[in-house]
Amino acid sequence: MGSDIVAHRISIGLFYCKISSGCAKTVIKHTVSFNDVLFEICVNLEKCKLWILSKYKSYSDIVSFYMLLYSLLLICGDIESNPGPGGTPDPPEKTLSIFHGNIRSLRNKLNYITDIIEDFDIVFFTESHLDVNVPDLDISLFGFETPVRKDRNANGGGIIMYYKSLINIIRRVDLEHDEVESMWFELKTKLRSILININYRSERQSSVCFWQYFDMMLKRALDENNGIICLDDLNKISCQIYRQI
Repeated sequence: MGSDIVAHRISIGLFYCKISSGCAKTVIKHTVSFNDVLFEICVNLEKCKLWILSKYKSYSDIVSFYMLLYSLLLICGDIESNPGPGGTPDPPEKTLSIFHGNIRSLRNKLNYITDIIEDFDIVFFTESHLDVNVPDLDISLFGFETPVRKDRNANGGGIIMYYKSLINIIRRVDLEHDEVESMWFELKTKLRSILININYRSERQSSVCFWQYFDMMLKRALDENNGIICLDDLNKISCQIYRQI
């Protein structure tokens, strides 16, 4: 019986067994592979399944048994009712989030965008359709500082930037070009500074001219800093011209 008990202990997961022989004690270490343990589990599950089928021969009895089992698992309180991949983990506190979108007239969409951008640190909109008759107070958003604007007119174009108070960012007008609807910013962090560029090109502006002016701005920025983030709203543009530039 001794060897049978040892074998039984091994099969149920007791891998370290002490056997007494007179006054001397001998410690036996049993090594069982993962595959052996998995095999034993599968065998026991199959036996359990056969026992259930023999005990509850009718279909309704089996369904009732599984419903009872499911109810007991839910009562335990530690079973996930809808298991699956976990949600997206919250970003670390040091993560910087930037949002860019084509708003196509900002004034009548303020209530709509408030819920969308509240989790972002810096927000850019192109085609703001603003002019000097619209004060900053009328387009301010809760949780953000006074917006930085580059208006064209109330009928088209325009760029606007919102940022939160903890963000150390300034506009770099010296990197901008008068012939391009563009804005440059310098974002300062504890480790380094980053240049952020936002561009809008209307369909009426020549693609060739736009890329020439953009190339001039980019070279000037690269002379100062190679950490650059470019955000663009370029409408239809020739891929061939882009490759040439």
